[in-house]
Amino acid sequence: MRKTGWLLAFLATLAVAAWAQQPGPATGSGRIHVPVIAKSHPAPRSTVSAPTPCPAAFYDSLKTDGIVGTDHDGVTLPKALFRPEAQLSEEARTYIQQQHIRNFKASAQFIVVIDSKGSTQNPCLLKSAGYGLDVQAEKAVQQYKFAPATKDGKPVPIRIVVELKFKTY
Repeated sequence: MRKTGWLLAFLATLAVAAWAQQPGPATGSGRIHVPVIAKSHPAPRSTVSAPTPCPAAFYDSLKTDGIVGTDHDGVTLPKALFRPEAQLSEEARTYIQQQHIRNFKASAQFIVVIDSKGSTQNPCLLKSAGYGLDVQAEKAVQQYKFAPATKDGKPVPIRIVVELKFKTY
């Protein structure tokens, strides 16, 4: 039974992933995020403080708070210059070893403000990777450097989404 248990979990994961890629009436495109790892129990809770979650909405505007919002009219978007990889957390390593997982994949998404000097400010967690990886991802995001966004040739702060991926092979 033990030898076939992982196979059933793997096949179930493939079926769910295939289903999630099909167009659906509620979502239009049908594309949703599906966990890559089949888990038989919840991920262990992190003992390190988690990153700040993002608010439901941002109301950015160059006129109100000085940050470029969703309207990018005339704004050249920032370009990444330095993006260090996030390290696996000890919780993730332990989980991978205990579950004998060869191909571990997870991702975390942050919303950050890229200031007029190209540094990241005010990261907030949009999508959690679990297993204590969010803390590691936040550490990496805080080290990112960008060529700043510009409007009319002048650097301006802008809010963007940054995704960090974790994988082992």
